[in-house]
Order: sequence, then structure tokens, then C-alpha cells
Amino acid sequence: MRKSLKKESLYEIVYESLKTAIINGEYAPGEKLIEARIAERYNASRTPIREAIRKLEREGLVEFTSGQGCVVTELTKEEIISIYECRSVLEGLAARKAAKMITTEQLELLEENLILCQQFLEQNKPAKVISKNTEFHDTIIVASHNEPLISMMDQLRSQILRYRIFHSNVGFRPNFLDEHTAIFEAVKSRNEDLAEAVTREHYMNDAEYFIKWARD
Repeated sequence: MRKSLKKESLYEIVYESLKTAIINGEYAPGEKLIEARIAERYNASRTPIREAIRKLEREGLVEFTSGQGCVVTELTKEEIISIYECRSVLEGLAARKAAKMITTEQLELLEENLILCQQFLEQNKPAKVISKNTEFHDTIIVASHNEPLISMMDQLRSQILRYRIFHSNVGFRPNFLDEHTAIFEAVKSRNEDLAEAVTREHYMNDAEYFIKWARD
């Protein structure tokens, strides 16, 4: 029994470590993942390494090619558009639901988030801006109280987090915080149609901005 737990623990450690490295850009898009080197790094057999890589493949972070084996997936314009189309629909629905279901405490959290995000922008602290950006959207998703929607967003999360590297490379999109404010005001006023519309527009604006730096 202990042996099984140890194997599961090692697989999770390798998976989480590789995922974090990919999301943070330590493994570049198109870079090959070599099982032998990863196994040596973690002092592990090939089995947990392969299990971790397969899970990363299911999440779309790596893919197997005929010529190179396992490589980190590229960030193409088509992929960015596809991800943001899905995100705009799902989070648009989340905002619609949140406009009806959100609590006073969650509204206060959103308002505090906007204030802190503005401060961190002015202080040139991109990591904290990214953290608050993620927190803002997560709060709305949770406030939707739609469990299937929350589950689908969890599946997209790894792909979404990859785009954080764009923030470091090209800076934050102008007016993104104004759009957050518009989403907050729509949700606060319980305007379901407007909350969904401004959220969907927000994400398609993101997609248009980020594809400028992606390959075809």
C-alpha cells in the first residue's frame, strides 16, 4: 500500500512541476521533453514520468509529433482564438449567472480587487497584477454557482494560465482594467444581459491583442 502511495505522490510531483515550468515559460513552445532527462532530474522511473506527460497532453500543454516525440505545444493564432472563444462564452455565462447570484461579500472582494490591481499597475508589479486579474475572474466564476461551468473552466485553466507569459513579454493590454470595472458594475447592478455582453467583449479584445505576438 505504501508503495502505491509513493508512486502516486511522485507522479503528482512531476506533473505539477512540469506544468508550472511550461506555464511560466521555462520550457519554450516547441521544445522537446526528454523522458530520460526528466527521470534523472526527479530520480524516478519512466512510469510516473509518462503518466505525468500523458496528463499534460490531455490538458493540451504538450503533444506528440512524428518527428520529435513529446514537445510543448505552440501558441498559434488559431489556438489563441479558439481558447478565447471558449472562454468568452463560458465566462460570459458565468457573469450572467453571477449578476443574479453574487453575494455582498463577493462584490466587496471584486471592488477591492479593482483598487489593488490599479495600485499594482502604477507600481509596475506585473506578477501581482496577474494574480489579481486571475482572482477577479475566479470570483465571478465561483459566484455563478454553476458547477458544470466551473468544472469546464477548470479544464481550460492550464491553457489559460499559459498566456500569462504574454503579459511579461508584451505588457498589459490598454483599458483592460476599465473593462474589469464595466464587468463589475454590470454584475453589481444585476444586469444579466450587460454582464454577459461586456465579459464576452473583454475576452475577444484580449484575443485580438495577443494574436499579434503569436505565430500563424
